[in-house]
Amino acid sequence: MHRLNDVAVLAVSCMLVFMSFSTLQGLNSSILDPAVAFVSLGTLYVSFAFFNMFAAAMVVELLGCRISLVLSSLTYTLFALANIAALYQDQDTAMQTAILLPFSILTGLGASVLWAAQGVYITRCALKEHVGRYTGTFFGIFWFAQIFGPLLTSTLLQAEIEKILVFKILAAVGFLGSLLLVYLWVFRPEPSNPYAPVEAAEVAEVTVAAKPKFLRTFNIMCTRSMILLIPLYYSTSIEQAFSGGSLPLFIKTDDAKRDLSMKLYLQATFGTTLMISSFVVGGITDRFGSRPLVLFDLVMHVGAMAVLWIVKPLNNFAILFPCAIVLAMSDSLLMNQIYKLLGTLYPNKVDTPTAFAAYKFHQSLCTGLMFVGSKNLLDESGIPVMRIWTLVIGGMLALAVGGVFWATASVDSQRIDESPDDENTPLLGEEQEPASLSAPQLEQDTIQQLRLNNRLSDVLVMALSFFFIFSAFMVIQGLATSVLPKSVAFTVLGTLYFSFAFCNLFLAAPIVEWIGCRAGLFLASLSYSGFNLATIVALQTSNESTQMYLLIPAAIVNGLGASVLWSSESVYITKCACKDTMGRYSGYFYAFVSCANLAGPIFSSVLFKLKFEKIQVFQILFCIGLMGPLLAVYLLSRPPPSNPYDMAVPTAHLSSSPLTEESSLMGDNQDDDEATTAPVSAENPLFKTFNYMISPTILSLAPISYFGSCQMAFNGGSIPLFINTGDPTNDLTMKLYVVATMGAVSTLSSACVGPLTDSMGPRRMLPVAVAIYVVTIASVWYLNPYNRLYVLFPSVILFSVVSSITSNQGYKIMGVLFPGNASAFAAQRFHGSLVTGVAFVTSGLMLRADGVPDLRLWAPLLVSVLLVGWLGALRVTNHERFAGVGR
Repeated sequence: MHRLNDVAVLAVSCMLVFMSFSTLQGLNSSILDPAVAFVSLGTLYVSFAFFNMFAAAMVVELLGCRISLVLSSLTYTLFALANIAALYQDQDTAMQTAILLPFSILTGLGASVLWAAQGVYITRCALKEHVGRYTGTFFGIFWFAQIFGPLLTSTLLQAEIEKILVFKILAAVGFLGSLLLVYLWVFRPEPSNPYAPVEAAEVAEVTVAAKPKFLRTFNIMCTRSMILLIPLYYSTSIEQAFSGGSLPLFIKTDDAKRDLSMKLYLQATFGTTLMISSFVVGGITDRFGSRPLVLFDLVMHVGAMAVLWIVKPLNNFAILFPCAIVLAMSDSLLMNQIYKLLGTLYPNKVDTPTAFAAYKFHQSLCTGLMFVGSKNLLDESGIPVMRIWTLVIGGMLALAVGGVFWATASVDSQRIDESPDDENTPLLGEEQEPASLSAPQLEQDTIQQLRLNNRLSDVLVMALSFFFIFSAFMVIQGLATSVLPKSVAFTVLGTLYFSFAFCNLFLAAPIVEWIGCRAGLFLASLSYSGFNLATIVALQTSNESTQMYLLIPAAIVNGLGASVLWSSESVYITKCACKDTMGRYSGYFYAFVSCANLAGPIFSSVLFKLKFEKIQVFQILFCIGLMGPLLAVYLLSRPPPSNPYDMAVPTAHLSSSPLTEESSLMGDNQDDDEATTAPVSAENPLFKTFNYMISPTILSLAPISYFGSCQMAFNGGSIPLFINTGDPTNDLTMKLYVVATMGAVSTLSSACVGPLTDSMGPRRMLPVAVAIYVVTIASVWYLNPYNRLYVLFPSVILFSVVSSITSNQGYKIMGVLFPGNASAFAAQRFHGSLVTGVAFVTSGLMLRADGVPDLRLWAPLLVSVLLVGWLGALRVTNHERFAGVGR
């Protein structure tokens, strides 16, 4: 029963519905007469509160949650159509009000039913130990609406599309969400988790089921636990009112267009953080319980509000964006606690929809009151009065903490704060009773369970963390030579890569073995934020010596962090996957990471087009990069990766433990005297990586890493030089398109090539890559791509495909031969990082007199390195470990 998949479908549907509705709601007062807009929205929220009290639970119980979701979501589409109809009555406010009021009431009814049905659906799909995780997954996807909605609308308006057409597009997007919900209604069974608790919690002083249906919500609102949780509901409402209505008012300059753009970006940042933190907080809630988390939220939220109170935040983006991130984290954390508490305190079939309807009544009522009252919390210049906001939110959160502690104090409700007995319980599928199996059967069952459990989701979380880290870092690195003196920039980048190579050789593996790959990922990711911050500080001075003093230490630390990060990443993936899924896991990982090469440049170019200062762009990128380490914290809450396949296959000569004797990786030729794995000293772990580095196996695979390094230098440094029309603006635009094309193709091909690798194996995939590459580089050489975009773009696409194939084969081979071996992966990274630095440095020597790359040098070099890598891969894949792997 993969009910988490159904929750994900529900989340995508709601995301589409609220991409439309949230944007329409936000623009209502701008495109309609404010009096009409506020009357319409006020009616909607009053209707929402009223129907939560008297109708929502009864409708969900009568129709079932699946059909309730479909029908209620359609009311949002009707509201969008009503807004479109009102736009045609531009001058007649009475007619606009007459059109909107009935649909506002109807949408209030729909909203009450939708959110009651949504809460029931999730809590019936999840075990009590997984309610937090399932809720986090839902809101992690759902909050994409806060990113895509504003960005889509901003893009359409900047393209000078008429407002009424924009509204029609948004209405169509919302209708897609309703169509997707039909899948849950028609093709999926009604959620009824047989493992979910069915006993009634001792939360009611009255027998709710005995009351009339339309009074059930009112009666459950009078129960002790519901009353104790009211401050928690009101805290989320006040927080949302402040973040959505008051925080943007701190952006107020003389440029109205720029203010609107900045407010949209602030909203997108808030939504991005909501999405990420929702994914993270679910597992943490299930592990630690609600009590410590609401206490942590009190400290975190009041701290952010105090910063906004003490420090002047008006037009201070360095304060506003980080505070928006903290407030979004707080919002997702509180929302997750509400779902966890309600799902556990009111578990039986009768009470669950009623409890969620009662919660939504409180939330909608308080949200409406706070939006109406927010205007009274502004000073004469229209800026929020933070001393009042801080006291209001701080006081309500303090009451919420007390209410949660009291509500969870009874014996029955203490199960809320219990973590699962088995932390390795998979997220997908339900627990099964273990059968009595023989040892071989149990081993195969363990391997099969590994394939079914949700370690792929952990790999994807790590990939998303890398996406944010490198979306910021790659742009900052790429712009370093433009914003800093070239002597400083090249020295710093050279120091970083040589530090990367040195630390790969001596430090990366011992550190990963000492602290573990999960802690290694988190700590190493912070080094990238440190480098980004050092670059921002260096931009504040024009003194080159000061810049060097700031950046050289940061580059050395970043080089160390990079070596630990990539070694930890390799170990983590190979320990999460078995040999049959390793290509797929690494392919999905690099698909996410490759998106950074697409998202980073496009996002930065948009900021520059909006006339942001360079320092402001770098500050925003720093905040984006900081999301990576925050997301990596989630992996610390997960159990350590441990692949049962590696315990089932003898790995004495390839394990991460020190090697004490030579072993052959030459397949069936057991009499071959040549040992492909060098003996590794057990006494000095610093030399383990060095001994792996010079072992015949790693040396045989090194040319694949060399090809990747050389191709990276060719793609990133040389191919853009083929564009030189004499128009700097047009040239820069086309170069950005080239970079974006590389990122897009790398993303798609990385996702696709993994399953092919698992199916066909490296011995079949590499000849395909060689053939594609030889034909492509020969065609480029013959046709001359200089200012010929019809030659350049297809070649860039094929180069990116080949790079994805070769890197995936290298990963597959290393993962099968050295599963979870930090020293071996560090040795491979040493080869790659060293040649990357050399390739970038020597690229300047491979230009013609006119500054165009000389393909007479590049083509033979790249083809020969790829061929040698292919031959080396053929040699090492003869090993017995590749038995059963597509060869």
